[in-house]
Amino acid sequence: MEGPPGAALVVIRGDSVIYMEGFGSRQVNRAPGVDTLTVFKAGSIGKTVIALGIFRMVEQGRLRLTARVDSLLPGIAEGTSANWGKELQVQHLLEHSSGLDEMHFNEYYSQSDLEEALLFNPSSKQLRWEPGRTASYSNVGYALLALIGERVSGHSWQDWLDQYVLKPLEMTKSGFGPIPNDIANQAVGHNEGQPISSAPVYHYKPSVSFYTNIVDLSRLLKCLIHRGAPLIQPETMIRLESMRTTPAGRAGLEVGYGAGVQIDYIAGWMCRYHTGKVDGFTAIYEYFPEQNSGFAVLFNGSPEGSIRSAPLVHACRFSCIPRRNSPVPPIFLKNQVSKLDLNEFAGTYAFANPRNAIPGFFDKWMLDVKVVRTGERTFQIDGEDWYWIGSGRLVKAGTIHTGAVFSVDAETGELGLSIGKLYFVKGSLAIWRKVFRWGLWVLSLLGAFQWLLMYFRGKGPALSALWLCFPIISAEVAFYILLKSNPPELGQLNFHTFCILVFTSLVLLTTLAGIWGWIRLLRKDPEKRYQNGGFFFLGFSLVILDLAFCFALWKEGLIGLATFNY
Repeated sequence: MEGPPGAALVVIRGDSVIYMEGFGSRQVNRAPGVDTLTVFKAGSIGKTVIALGIFRMVEQGRLRLTARVDSLLPGIAEGTSANWGKELQVQHLLEHSSGLDEMHFNEYYSQSDLEEALLFNPSSKQLRWEPGRTASYSNVGYALLALIGERVSGHSWQDWLDQYVLKPLEMTKSGFGPIPNDIANQAVGHNEGQPISSAPVYHYKPSVSFYTNIVDLSRLLKCLIHRGAPLIQPETMIRLESMRTTPAGRAGLEVGYGAGVQIDYIAGWMCRYHTGKVDGFTAIYEYFPEQNSGFAVLFNGSPEGSIRSAPLVHACRFSCIPRRNSPVPPIFLKNQVSKLDLNEFAGTYAFANPRNAIPGFFDKWMLDVKVVRTGERTFQIDGEDWYWIGSGRLVKAGTIHTGAVFSVDAETGELGLSIGKLYFVKGSLAIWRKVFRWGLWVLSLLGAFQWLLMYFRGKGPALSALWLCFPIISAEVAFYILLKSNPPELGQLNFHTFCILVFTSLVLLTTLAGIWGWIRLLRKDPEKRYQNGGFFFLGFSLVILDLAFCFALWKEGLIGLATFNY
């Protein structure tokens, strides 16, 4: 995999810019090069801009963090039949703890205005769990926040963000949406070393379509390092950096989603950061409140692996913080806990906060962690050592911060385990997940055996069973094309999207045809289902699997013409 052809970075310590420079080229194998004024897409880093704007409104008394979202956006709540109720509040949207789903595929690209875009696919506006139970990253939530700002301010969401954040910080070359054509000094996005064309505007422009240059981004970074100045007060900045809506956050979890920034510890130092990835661009900023320093990097491509582990990012990070030879050992709190209390935390925990509802169904069934008590105050979680420091908090061996928290739901008594951004529930589906996983293997082997048996006994049942496999094959082809397509291609009518249209339509059509053929064969000769070694069982299993594929594709907006929204 080829790296990005260009980058721009800044390192800040205190009031001083220690280093700011551009490297490489705006487009591979072409001049001119990247400089500090080159504009890049920065994607989700715009969420920090939205959060700062919302907190300014809170300080001015124009908005409350506990305000009900359905009362602020009644048109969206009614237009999508959303199940928000009085529980969903502004602060839940800020901390990604709303329970909202992530964007569905047919919501990605559009020229629609924000409100029309939010009404397009109602299924992503439904709550998957009670707000505040846990956090799961959602672009939908920040699009709703931008629209709330529009309602409160009386200005369009672009204008109020410009008025509340960008202009006060003198971020004159930053904004949301496509990079304006009159900005000649702009980078071209790259995928696997090759330039890609500009994508249509995303439905949720506030969440993913932020653009900036490194000079402007340094001004945003200074605001964060300087505890919100000149936009918000230091105490408000503390709230922006906190997790207060989930039980794990209130119990002291120190890794996860804040209200506009993400929270982590690196080499024992407190770190606040956000990343962005969109249309062949990646971006990151990190700042360290204890060191009064930070850095930001913009790429017109994707570094190999995670952006947070990229060599350039790593070098910038350790120019901001001193290295510690060894972490400080955890301080055990002086609260007496009986062995029985700690033993109750041991067991198997099921994954419970997938980012996407439909693909996340498989995550919930396939992922779990095993917690084993290994000592008076020690646990192993999936083979890694953790120390109990009291009040449900755990510190991972080799670190000094609270990286995991046990919590109990006050209403249901459900025992949860938050490990950073992931949330697990004890015992939920633990046994059934094992049955599900082994069942998939057994069914696959039985299916292959039964098909061979039917083939040698009579081609009629075998061909019917093969026909029922076509929807699965069509779905796999469609997903393969989807993964191989560049993001801009998915927002335009071209060969790739035409193939996705055809193959996702075939999933539905071949499912209906397969079911019809299966029923017809059973009605024609009922005895054959026994003579051919369990044809009824195999056919029924394939029918259920095909219908599940159809349902998943339909919810994502991937079947037929629902793929597109031009």
